[in-house]
Amino acid sequence: MVGDAYDESDGVFSIEDQDFDGDGTPDCLDSCPDDPNKIDPGICGCRVPDTDSDVDGVADCNDGCPKDPNKTAPGVCGCGIADTDSDDDGELDCKDSDDDNDELNDDEEQGPGGDDKDYDGNDDGIADSLQDNVASFHTYDDQSYVTMESPVGTSISSCKAVDNPSPTNSPSSNEFSYGFFEFKITGVGNGDVTTVILHFPVGATFDTYYKYGPTPSNDIDHWYEFLNDGQTGAEINGNVITLHFVDGKKGDDDLTANGIAIDIGGPAVSLNPGGGGGSDDGGGTSGDGGGGGGCFIGTVVNNLEW
Repeated sequence: MVGDAYDESDGVFSIEDQDFDGDGTPDCLDSCPDDPNKIDPGICGCRVPDTDSDVDGVADCNDGCPKDPNKTAPGVCGCGIADTDSDDDGELDCKDSDDDNDELNDDEEQGPGGDDKDYDGNDDGIADSLQDNVASFHTYDDQSYVTMESPVGTSISSCKAVDNPSPTNSPSSNEFSYGFFEFKITGVGNGDVTTVILHFPVGATFDTYYKYGPTPSNDIDHWYEFLNDGQTGAEINGNVITLHFVDGKKGDDDLTANGIAIDIGGPAVSLNPGGGGGSDDGGGTSGDGGGGGGCFIGTVVNNLEW
């Protein structure tokens, strides 16, 4: 006799030794008598299969994330989302609305629709929302989209498209089709020469660039035409504008060689070519093109590089 279940003498099961779940094991020997797939509880217990759906070595019944091979518990971010802090700012990516700390929300940098997590406006193979030296955002009127880039090792902050900073005396006879841009770049060597390259759509043309701020000869904020004089200023080549700066000199709004470059300004088309522009001593008069609105042209991609 084995456990009162089977009599070897005649090879007959008694009625008390029935097989309720029909799995071929008499109930007296079946630790899961109502589970046709188990004769012992195993890891998960009777009537629960010991399945490991994500093949992570933990059975689903004990796995808080049975479909995530990288997690056995939801953690902070939940199943399917890694609890990572890409920018090492102490806040996990799933809770961090500004992963690259450029003061732009991640969804703002995820393409014009805000739904492309891999959006890469400067085509360097890395999502813009993860790079502190790249910023993508809409123009002031939300009709166009721009991308800024500074070199690796520097960081963009306070980056935004802005309305005309001084419309009452803005440069006359100029159309600022793409509005104005404000940004700060840190990590520039004290007193170093640097450049910012702006790329606009093929077909876009400009013939001047204006800034609003102080200059070495006039520390009161004013409009001045920022064209290349061999040391600082804008060099315009079709749809590409290269801004030349010297940290602390004309064009850097803090006028201090401190490794930080601050800028506000925008490209323009002169409606009265040859009419002259504002000078460093406060030039620029009220008139056309001062609103930062103008006729915006499609989607803009501005790549700014230091």
